[in-house]
Amino acid sequence: MEIAFPAIIKPAISIHFQQATRLKALPVGNHEELLNQYRLVADIISPTEIMIQEVIPGNGSSQYSFAAYCKEGNAVISITARRTRQYPIDYGLGSSFVEAVEVPAICEPAKKLLAAMRVTGMVEVEFKHDHRDGQYKLLDVNLRPWGWHTLCIACGLDFPYIQYRDALGDAPTSITPRYGYHWVRLLTDIPAGIQEMRAGITTLRAYLRSLAGNIVFSVFDWRDPLPAVGDFVIALSRSLRSFHGKGTRL
Repeated sequence: MEIAFPAIIKPAISIHFQQATRLKALPVGNHEELLNQYRLVADIISPTEIMIQEVIPGNGSSQYSFAAYCKEGNAVISITARRTRQYPIDYGLGSSFVEAVEVPAICEPAKKLLAAMRVTGMVEVEFKHDHRDGQYKLLDVNLRPWGWHTLCIACGLDFPYIQYRDALGDAPTSITPRYGYHWVRLLTDIPAGIQEMRAGITTLRAYLRSLAGNIVFSVFDWRDPLPAVGDFVIALSRSLRSFHGKGTRL
């Protein structure tokens, strides 16, 4: 099979690779790099979990999601969003700033895919807009709660509760989402903003302006600050483990 470069090597199941490297993917620019990076990844995870993907140019502002609750492949309730920033900004471990915006172009392809898979439950389908041909290219399908699903709650779609009610026999009905909200995880979005400023993608003024308006924090809440403290402690612990692990693995 012919591989178009640049490309990336990434795991089909991310947790073990991310724990070992604190990376989501490894870039490859030619066949020699491909072989070297493949050998490195194969020492960490099973070769059956290794994927090679084409790189679509553009930053987080080109990444979009279709989030839905499905019944036997039918997307009963759905919302679209732009995953504007991620951290790290090249191949992010996760979104750090997400905006609830209407993206009609991704709805039909996402619904066709979910119908073919006959999905039941909450699901996120990720796309990236390729400015070279104007197409939205499929990136990933998450059949689980995703990091920014609390943004959907602010928009009127409480997917976890909908799934809970469905499990009790209360079938979901169509709900029209409210757009105009955005979600932020400051712990990773501040360093993402700094990286984007250094790369010339944004400015300090533009970054601060993006945080205005109807904002939803990932875990921070003045009424219950302990989860935010725990989030920071866990992130610090992972960073320290990754720092020490790189000395022996990478």
